[in-house]
Amino acid sequence: MSGSPPQPPSSNPPPPAFHPPAKEETRRSPRIARVVELVLEHRFISYVAESIIISAHGALIQTSQSFPPGVSVLVTNPALGMTIPGRVVSIEQGDVEGLFALAVEFNRPAAALLGDAYKP
Repeated sequence: MSGSPPQPPSSNPPPPAFHPPAKEETRRSPRIARVVELVLEHRFISYVAESIIISAHGALIQTSQSFPPGVSVLVTNPALGMTIPGRVVSIEQGDVEGLFALAVEFNRPAAALLGDAYKP
C-alpha cells in the first residue's frame, strides 16, 4: 500500500469547549444585597423607598408607589444628600403586600450615591 506515513499525534491540546460567561460575569458592576434608605421623586412628588439589591449602575428598590417601565425618577440618598437621575426598567409586586420592587438603572455610574453600603 502506498500512501503517506502515519503522522505522529499532535502535541497541541484540543481547543477548550466554549462556555459563555455566566450572567453575573457580564454585568457592568457587582450586585450586593443591601438595604439603603432612599427617596424616589417623580413629577415633584417624593416617595419613601429602600434598596433591596444595589450596584454602581442601578438598584432594585422597594416602594409603595408603582411606576411603569421607562419612567424617569430621581433617586436620593438622604443620609448623604446625593441625588442621581435614573429610569425604571421593570416592576414587580414586592414580597410585602402593597409594596413594589422597581429595577432602576442610573443614568451614570453612581456608587457614591450608595456610600459605604456599596463595597463590592
